[in-house]
Amino acid sequence: MAKDLMSFTGVKNAQFAGGGAVSHDNRMDPILYEDMIQYIEVNSPFRDMCRVVTTDQFVMVIPRKWHAGIAVEIVEGSEIPKARDVYDTLSLNLRQNGTGIKITDEEQKLMGFDSNYFATEAQRATDRLLKKENDDIATVLLAGAGYNVIASSNNTLKFDDVLTAKTEMLENPYGVEPNVILMSHRSYADLVRDPEFKEYDKSGKTNVVNTGDIGKEIDGLSIRIIPEVGDNVYLIDTSLQPLILVQMDGVHVESYRLHETREDVLDLTLYEKPAIVRPDAITKITITRNDERPQRTFPAGWDPYDGYPDLPADEEEETPKRTLTFTINDGTDAIEGATVTIGDKSATTGALGGCTLADIEDGEQSVTVKATGYADKTQTITVSESSTSFTISLSA
Repeated sequence: MAKDLMSFTGVKNAQFAGGGAVSHDNRMDPILYEDMIQYIEVNSPFRDMCRVVTTDQFVMVIPRKWHAGIAVEIVEGSEIPKARDVYDTLSLNLRQNGTGIKITDEEQKLMGFDSNYFATEAQRATDRLLKKENDDIATVLLAGAGYNVIASSNNTLKFDDVLTAKTEMLENPYGVEPNVILMSHRSYADLVRDPEFKEYDKSGKTNVVNTGDIGKEIDGLSIRIIPEVGDNVYLIDTSLQPLILVQMDGVHVESYRLHETREDVLDLTLYEKPAIVRPDAITKITITRNDERPQRTFPAGWDPYDGYPDLPADEEEETPKRTLTFTINDGTDAIEGATVTIGDKSATTGALGGCTLADIEDGEQSVTVKATGYADKTQTITVSESSTSFTISLSA
């Protein structure tokens, strides 16, 4: 069961270097170190499948053995199949994974109302170390699985794919029998939608078809949902301890003071390296997804520090545009050939003295009318949804 860092004892009383609990600028914190390594051990989805080896060296040589095929041995004239093994050593150079917390005096005062602030930040930093460890183990699985099964569908995991992979492992001369299957949330969702799996005799759980809940087991394999494994799926016989995790001294915790910038710093360092020592106990189901996942998008002006978008100013509402109808006369008779102008738009009247002008905005507009034999006339009109027809009279 996952636990937060506050459930351990040491972190409750731990402080930054300049927090008043220490009188020097640099210190080690063994209690916090123990809390953090316990937190990683309890919350890691991989560690119970790994054989953890502790060393005081930066380089460690690990013996390795795995099945590499079938050989034929002649014994008293009879051919006897024999498993052919490979023995070698693996040299591991431990990797330094580091993260930390840095806070100014001003920030400490601002966060003074939160008595658990340090513990919260320490847990977030430890979570980053755990995420990096998970990524490293997933990378090792990707490169070091002994068997590879190509999924029958490009985009999804099918129940048949799991059966095929498990069968290949069972046919191993050593009788490798997987008991755990690792997959992402997306692959788990594939199984939920797979009608071949939604049967009681295959899922081991009643009412699967009605509820859509496939539980946490598939054909006798315990399902582990681990996002870091990505699109691929892994079947593992954990009884053979195929994964090894070499680490040095657990999490190294050190706090110190930067006087120049008035900042307290907590550094976390973890030296470790995972490896596979029994490739034949791991099978990978390769899923090539050719559908694109929707990408997360953020509003324009998103500020990662403020945590909310700087919303753009409201755009001005576009002014409606109308088509206007004009009738030009001399008070009695229509005037043909008169020119009606608004801005850069003009039209000429016909025999009945009428014409139209399009795309004229609402509001007051100045209209000018000219005709041969008549005095020019300019007047102001008001354009609106209910006011689009106008009659203008000219004088000789």
